[in-house]
Amino acid sequence: MHPGAHGADDHVALRPRERLASGLRIHAERVAGSAVDRLRLAGVRATPLILQGKPAITIESGYLASTDEASIARIEQAVAGVMRWLGMRPSGPAPVQHVVWIDRNEVLRSDVTGIFQPAVERGQTVAEGTLIGRITDFHGTRLSEVRSPFAGEVLYVIGTPPVTKGEPVAFIGQGVP
Repeated sequence: MHPGAHGADDHVALRPRERLASGLRIHAERVAGSAVDRLRLAGVRATPLILQGKPAITIESGYLASTDEASIARIEQAVAGVMRWLGMRPSGPAPVQHVVWIDRNEVLRSDVTGIFQPAVERGQTVAEGTLIGRITDFHGTRLSEVRSPFAGEVLYVIGTPPVTKGEPVAFIGQGVP
């Protein structure tokens, strides 16, 4: 779930390789192993709890580890909605009306250690090849540039300048029309 730049009634769901909407009803299978296998086949990175066959959910809301009341309320509402959908509780928010599927997505990583200077903002629409940010050494000499591999939306861009080679610096997603 990513609240990002979409409206309050929108739900953004990452869809690696195949649509997971029908496959997400894990509780119906009652067999943790087959659910984990389906998630792996779909390209979903499972948490250690899921790999142990235990139900788990990972949710991020807000920006840069925000713990404000609005972010916490979004998480509580999301969990209540999922629990209602899974039949674990009788009440909760109704399903969202406007689902925005993010089909193609890629985490952009630093290819060097240095200082990352973003050139875009979260929620910004970018074209293929758009400069996402520059990485400089600690004296300001440009070491590398990070560019968008395809047209899409900036789902996140890091807000802490120091980066180590291989660390994520941004996440680009492309919605399904």
